[in-house]
Amino acid sequence: EGTQLLPTRQDIWRMPTTDEMVRSLVRHGVNAGCAWNGAVGRSPCEVRPDKETPLWDPQSRVIYYWTADEADGGRAYFVVYHGAVGMVPKFTAMGSRGYRCVRE
Repeated sequence: EGTQLLPTRQDIWRMPTTDEMVRSLVRHGVNAGCAWNGAVGRSPCEVRPDKETPLWDPQSRVIYYWTADEADGGRAYFVVYHGAVGMVPKFTAMGSRGYRCVRE
């Protein structure tokens, strides 16, 4: 019920992959048609996505979401609301970077 920590892994919630996050981006409530090509930089999209619900909170200062994918041993990928993908050290702390988990 989410009221306590358990000693064993539950596999209920997880961070999305970079590709899942990029493919979930929207513009005016419609999927933006983006797909991650495995590279850092702007992902190819049919239309440029925007910071919209339900994936993003337009009022929040968070504009980057961490993903489950590692770029290498010390860095992880993140997705920007407009479709760009980047990588940063795993131990970076910024108020504009957040995460969003998905349910299995």
